Amino acid sequence: MIIFSLEMCTNIIIVFLCLYLATNNYYIVDGRITSISQDHEDLDLERHLKLINKPPLKTIQADGYIVDCIDINKQPAFDNPLLKNHKIQVSKLQKTCELLFRSKLNFLHHIFSCLQIFLRL
Repeated sequence: MIIFSLEMCTNIIIVFLCLYLATNNYYIVDGRITSISQDHEDLDLERHLKLINKPPLKTIQADGYIVDCIDINKQPAFDNPLLKNHKIQVSKLQKTCELLFRSKLNFLHHIFSCLQIFLRL
């Protein structure tokens, strides 16, 4: 019968634990066991969020709503590979509003803006 001392059992357990962690891509940080694949997933998620979250040009708060204005060419919808070379067509109403605001007849600027016009289809 083989009798192991407490120190020998502790050493054997530590060796097996180290072998297990070394073969399963785990490591210990601040007393926690962390997976390498989990860190890769976190990095992928952070990279994806940086691509999605565009910095707003302007933030408007009205009636309890917060609206972030993003450049039309940097809209998240146009990050889709199928829309990479998509040409954005401006409506006639938007062209009219732009001409109105650029002209000297800018008397309606304080009453409404083109962003507040909603078309009913």
